[in-house]
Amino acid sequence: MNSVYHKTAVKPAAERICPSFKSYFRLMPNQRVRIFFVKRNMPAEVQKYQFGQGRFIMPDAIDLPPDVLKRLGITFYRIHSGYYPVLENEHFIMIDL
Repeated sequence: MNSVYHKTAVKPAAERICPSFKSYFRLMPNQRVRIFFVKRNMPAEVQKYQFGQGRFIMPDAIDLPPDVLKRLGITFYRIHSGYYPVLENEHFIMIDL
């Protein structure tokens, strides 16, 4: 199972600046991608705003960039717009996409 480090943008709707946070991408056994956001690098107010409702909102569909695809060993992956449940532990906030 490959893990890929990538700076991931998380954009609060009220901000014009798009901050990036340390995250890891992993291709799970079910062939879905899981993003692991590192909690210690993310301010508490961002965690609450983006993930506090127990879900993550993806407003627009995006395709994973080629460097991430290559490291995961896949050729294409689209993250569809929608609501995704949030998983959380002591170190990470995780989203299965």
